[in-house]
Amino acid sequence: MKRKFLIVGCGTTALNALKQIRRVNFQDEVKLVTMEPHLPYSPTSLPYLISERIKESEILMVMGHYFDQMKAELVRGKRVEHIDIERREIIYDSRERDSYDSLLIATGSEPALPPIPGLNNKQALQLRTLDDAKQLKSKMKGTRTAIILGAGLIGMHIAECLAERGVKVMVVEMLPQILQAYFDQDASRMIQGFLEKHGVIFLPNHRAIEVAWGKREVHVSLEGGEGLKGDLLFIATGVNPRVSFLNGSKIKINEGILVDSEMKTNVPNVFAAGDVAETKNFLTGKNGLSPILPSAVEQGKIAGMNMAGRNVEYEGWLPMNTFNYFGHHAISVGKPNPSNGDEMRIEKAEDKGLYKKIIYKDGRLLGATFLNVDLHSGVFQYLIRKRVDICGHEERIIKMPGESSLWLMHEAEKRETEALED
Repeated sequence: MKRKFLIVGCGTTALNALKQIRRVNFQDEVKLVTMEPHLPYSPTSLPYLISERIKESEILMVMGHYFDQMKAELVRGKRVEHIDIERREIIYDSRERDSYDSLLIATGSEPALPPIPGLNNKQALQLRTLDDAKQLKSKMKGTRTAIILGAGLIGMHIAECLAERGVKVMVVEMLPQILQAYFDQDASRMIQGFLEKHGVIFLPNHRAIEVAWGKREVHVSLEGGEGLKGDLLFIATGVNPRVSFLNGSKIKINEGILVDSEMKTNVPNVFAAGDVAETKNFLTGKNGLSPILPSAVEQGKIAGMNMAGRNVEYEGWLPMNTFNYFGHHAISVGKPNPSNGDEMRIEKAEDKGLYKKIIYKDGRLLGATFLNVDLHSGVFQYLIRKRVDICGHEERIIKMPGESSLWLMHEAEKRETEALED
């Protein structure tokens, strides 16, 4: 008897789950449901679409015929409003129902709107969907002054896009440094310096307390009496898992949907993965959210394999972030800052925008941050995940990070192959 796999969402997580299901069999039914009218696209490419470095056709992850090849059905433009656990059905906002034998929740995340009076106005711009990108791109035309609330990666991408167009950009951040969740203080300061050279103004340690809208401008009042005026207001204050439709469903939710190492929720035959899932951190073992592309890929694969009957465990998510800005490149893998007992090595040349830092303990790499260094971030992720012994090679990694990391990875793979042959 055929089973029915239902996937709510159609992003990176969902597509990777579909691939794994189809690697096991082509007999069972697979349906993917997305609230968006578009074919699956890459959300991480949206800033480059806005900056016109790429075209809309280039952000598509698959074309329509892909689902025919995978013998899967894609349903677009339908929003799931509730899940009926007892009947194993999802309920759409149209009140239609759809049954499942196994369900994957891969609904991603949505922008977190801070509770600022006046901000619940649709004139405030955000960036999470293709439609958001189109609206922002349209609003940017003719903009001379822009205010950005939040200095995370999305906020900094938009700051760069606007500054490139000659827009005066003011970034309001309640924390003392930009990109605080991604890079250490030195790296963040250097990145901020390059953005400032291109006209971006930063207001760290500032909190917006009210937003007022005029006919052609927006006013933002700051704590302490300061005020800003601009043509455009962009909100980049983080994201939340898209889980409101699960209220009353008995699926356990903390910050996100709680899942085990097989991406299973507390409800039988219901899985969750990607931005929406709360699972363990590889380094700490503690549960948390990881709304980044590498986690979406891996969690989607694990969920798909286990839905199809395999027993595969997720090792946990590992922070990994990159940021390209005005021809410069920043990358952070693992821990951006050391904990008690950790060791680290740093080399920097601020005048050249060069920064290298590794964090390690007991001969095992825990984190790496690099600015304007040619290397493969996936190799450093491998060294951390495989707990490759770097003892005695710390200085070499700092001096030649690209070459040294590749050599260490190849040596580790060689030892692993030899062990299997024995």
